Amino acid sequence: SGHDYSYIPRELYDEHPEFYMERDGRRICHEDANERAYCVSNHDFARYMAGRLTRGMRSDTAPIRLGLGHADNGNFCRCDVCSTYYDTLGISGTYLLFNNLVAGEVARRVPNAIVGTLAYGLTFEPPSFRMQPNLFPTWCPISACYAHGFDQCAPNRDRNLLGQLQQWLDKTEQLGIWYY
Repeated sequence: SGHDYSYIPRELYDEHPEFYMERDGRRICHEDANERAYCVSNHDFARYMAGRLTRGMRSDTAPIRLGLGHADNGNFCRCDVCSTYYDTLGISGTYLLFNNLVAGEVARRVPNAIVGTLAYGLTFEPPSFRMQPNLFPTWCPISACYAHGFDQCAPNRDRNLLGQLQQWLDKTEQLGIWYY
């Protein structure tokens, strides 16, 4: 799993502008795929992503890991629906709820598929809800001091990295850790 949203074709905007982030009342599709963001409260977009991830796969396929990581930028949708979710779940929780929706649909189509996602940047904070069993977050503590354990120096303790790791473990059946 990486920053997989970067591989969504630009042409999708022509057919479904509602899948793209809204800012100041306008849907935006950046020319640079790495700067794009999407409307993660849009359930049709979640179904589109599940279809994109499982395209060409049979339901009896061998276990496989698919990627669903947001772009490495600070852009996010500001439509009314997303904003309401942000107020309740935070940006991280809203993105992870979207990932949960996609993972649930993927599991329905291809039961052996694991959906990998990044707990990084916009999605670093652990969610308040359980993740789908087939959703495999990789926790990416980029700001950690790696010369010490997560509980063995002031910067790591101040960031409560060990506590965050435990919160993630409480919300998912599987978790990877990205070691920088």
